[in-house]
Amino acid sequence: MANETSKNIRLGLFVAVGTVFLIIAMYLIGSKQNLFSSTFHLSANFHNVNGLRVGNNVRFGGIDVGTIESIEIANDSSIKVVMIIDDDTKRFIKKNALASVGTDGLMGNKLININFVSEAAEGVEDGDTIQSLKPIETDEMLRTLNRTNEDVAVIVKNLKLITSKVNSPNSLWSILQDKLIADNVKQAGVNNRLTSNRTAILVGDLTAISQSI
Repeated sequence: MANETSKNIRLGLFVAVGTVFLIIAMYLIGSKQNLFSSTFHLSANFHNVNGLRVGNNVRFGGIDVGTIESIEIANDSSIKVVMIIDDDTKRFIKKNALASVGTDGLMGNKLININFVSEAAEGVEDGDTIQSLKPIETDEMLRTLNRTNEDVAVIVKNLKLITSKVNSPNSLWSILQDKLIADNVKQAGVNNRLTSNRTAILVGDLTAISQSI
């Protein structure tokens, strides 16, 4: 009889502790999903959500203020994202705020960032739709980098060709660097000056002879 009572007590304690843990877990999950706080809805339309999922976080100024409630295709060029936002932040978010798809860290989950805008505007209301920023697509960035690499490769090839021509024995640069040619050019200049002086003397002599005649 005593053993039976002891088992019942342990079972009751186990059930009670399990119930407490279950309530705490439900509260924590509910708090994360804003189930037990006053909330309002905001929407934003994106061309590409880059893997965003329902339940991901919404941040305002780097602080988690809500979660993604739904993601649906509005038309062939727009995806509508509905967010559940904590009502305490409503007075800080303006109608001209911009929503963008970001990442929690380098390799974390996708999330929505609601960004400040310096221009004055009215506060948002429940059900408002705010503007969105086009996210940077990884594929497009890689394509751009690939084109840049190709352009750099062409430039390097052209530089190599120019360098090889410059280093050629018959190039003008090689001729200008040749010391013997430089000395010959200098001597030619000296000879040219001497010839000019002699020509001037000869002209003077001819002038004197002409005057004498």
